[in-house]
Amino acid sequence: MLTYSPWKIEQKAFVLERELELQRQLALTNGYLSQGAFVEEYFSQPQENSTYLRGIAQALPTLSTVSIRLHENRLDLATWQVQEFYRCLHRDEPLLERSMLVCSPIGQTLRVRAQRRLSASNSHLIEVEFEVCSLDYEGPISFLSLISSQTPDEDWYPVDSQVDRDRAMMWLQARASSAQVAYAMRFSLWKNGQIIDQSPIRIEKREILGYSLTEHIQPGDVFVMKKRVSVTDSINYPSANLTADALMQLGLN
Repeated sequence: MLTYSPWKIEQKAFVLERELELQRQLALTNGYLSQGAFVEEYFSQPQENSTYLRGIAQALPTLSTVSIRLHENRLDLATWQVQEFYRCLHRDEPLLERSMLVCSPIGQTLRVRAQRRLSASNSHLIEVEFEVCSLDYEGPISFLSLISSQTPDEDWYPVDSQVDRDRAMMWLQARASSAQVAYAMRFSLWKNGQIIDQSPIRIEKREILGYSLTEHIQPGDVFVMKKRVSVTDSINYPSANLTADALMQLGLN
């Protein structure tokens, strides 16, 4: 199932029954952030989708979540047919890449490529690129980019949150300790190499923040969603400045 070499581990087939096990084996870390090899898009089966920070015991919510819809058909590897699949953990970067050919239950075929990088130069930064190419579908396609405070054990609760046109921020408090963390997120969408200069719909609930954008896709079109999330914590930063420090990690003030 897995092929090992000195600096990478490769997976060349998708097996739904072993997906949770393989996500744990292909986990990536940069010494500060650690994440399992979960699929970034919606997945209706259990997966290893928590984030861990050095020095904090509680698992953080998933910070890399995206969602893709064709009309009402949401991309879900548990219910779509996976015709081709490749996943590779580059341990020297650290970088997780995934490519696949998938077909919806009603025959819509997409070629998908995803990359998730835990920055080595800025250990607080998660970078996600999610590329979608239609092979035979024409119609609306919707992209969602989200951050959340939700975990299975409800370990965190939001202290503050905000969504602006070009950034989303969330400040969390641990329920079982004094630990606090803050996220900041930026999102952009590209079509055939050109950035889409359109304001997305803002999603602003107490426990979920993000953006939604719907475009038209036809066979041959390539969309790329780019998502960058920074994380800061009260162990390494003063608690009063957590959100400002998270924005600084993204190059924002």
